[in-house]
Amino acid sequence: MVDEIGYCASRSNFAHFDSHLECLQWTMLHRNSLSRNLPGAKVRPVRLDR
Repeated sequence: MVDEIGYCASRSNFAHFDSHLECLQWTMLHRNSLSRNLPGAKVRPVRLDR
């Protein structure tokens, strides 16, 4: 899970999305910041409601 402000790993402060597509759109919009702050990490959407 990724902090939606600092783009770092977080278990408590992360964005919630209503759909898989919404999550992918956010990821693509912030991909440069995610790559810079999470080098080598595979960022992918996961379902948290299971």
